Amino acid sequence: MKKVAVITDSNSGITQSEAKKLGIHVVPIPFFVNGDTFYEDISMSQDEFYGYLAQGADVMTSQPAPDTLMKLWDSVLECYDEIVYIPMSSGLSSSCGTAMMLSYEEKYENKVFVGSRGWALQDTENSKKMINRECQRLELSIKDAINNYDNTKEIIAFMHYPPLVKQQLLENNHLEFYKVLKKYDIKRCYYGHLHGNSHKDAINGDIGGINFSLISADYLNFKLLKIN
Repeated sequence: MKKVAVITDSNSGITQSEAKKLGIHVVPIPFFVNGDTFYEDISMSQDEFYGYLAQGADVMTSQPAPDTLMKLWDSVLECYDEIVYIPMSSGLSSSCGTAMMLSYEEKYENKVFVGSRGWALQDTENSKKMINRECQRLELSIKDAINNYDNTKEIIAFMHYPPLVKQQLLENNHLEFYKVLKKYDIKRCYYGHLHGNSHKDAINGDIGGINFSLISADYLNFKLLKIN
């Protein structure tokens, strides 16, 4: 039987210590802070990263360099036969790029697209950590839109994970994403992730002045949804 290695990047939320326990490999995402380079969970913790943001530091993120990946793959293939590579940062970057591209279309000129990946609304320690991280990312995205457009354009949020589901709403639990959207008076939020039987957990319609819409492909019967 072939030995298969799993590699992802630190945008997955998996720390280096967790990766060792799971037997997988995590490529650290590079950060650039005031011109200096750091690597997530290697030379900079998540708390330190958000501390720099709070201080107003010049912070940028990037994808892992091709050379870094090649060296890791070469090293891993010395012990394994195959690699399954799951680059979380790539998917997030393309999502962001798509939203930015849309924002330049004439029919969307009065709209700004913001968002975050979100996270599963569970009570595990890792989920709590990731929910906090993604809430901060969502808030930073909204703040950037406000700072650049001064509320002259409608701000529309897009997320992968649902910002809230029926059970949490009934229990008044895990409303963190909802509270961020409410804080900045966001009126529309589109999300995915729920498929098949999970559709029953979806919230569609107005909750507290925010219109939520599930847009998973199977929920829409693989048809496009026009967003005006």
